[in-house]
Amino acid sequence: MSSSATLVPPTNGGPVVATNNIINQKADASRSLYQICVNLRQRLRQVPDFEQHLIDSDDEDEGEVEMDPMSSLWRCLRKGYPLITIYNCLQPAVPLKIPETIKAKNIPKDAAFKFVQACLKELKFYDCFVLSDLFGDDTTGFVKVSSIFFFH
Repeated sequence: MSSSATLVPPTNGGPVVATNNIINQKADASRSLYQICVNLRQRLRQVPDFEQHLIDSDDEDEGEVEMDPMSSLWRCLRKGYPLITIYNCLQPAVPLKIPETIKAKNIPKDAAFKFVQACLKELKFYDCFVLSDLFGDDTTGFVKVSSIFFFH
């Protein structure tokens, strides 16, 4: 019996059966949020015009104490414009734009909303993250944000 198996109690006096179960899986460093963010940053460097977003983010991180890859990437994507860059690199028929009339403080959420809306409507994603996943403080939300770049 492997360590990733769960014992299922016998039914009607039958034998104990081992089953695989997500709760019993061994931890895998490649599936940690830290490693996901390291890999995602590397992938995003390949997106046309995205490198400048990462450079700007790295410049901002220099003043922070122990800025980890997850926090850095999260802060980068929260600006909104990086999401627009990602979507527009797909060369859609109608590129996403932020109207000049939008107040600066509203740009990040407006850009994120347009990105999510375009992913759902134009790219036909079955689901996507919600704004509170990106702008909230719960890392579970950021897992949803980062996962759309790996699973779509």
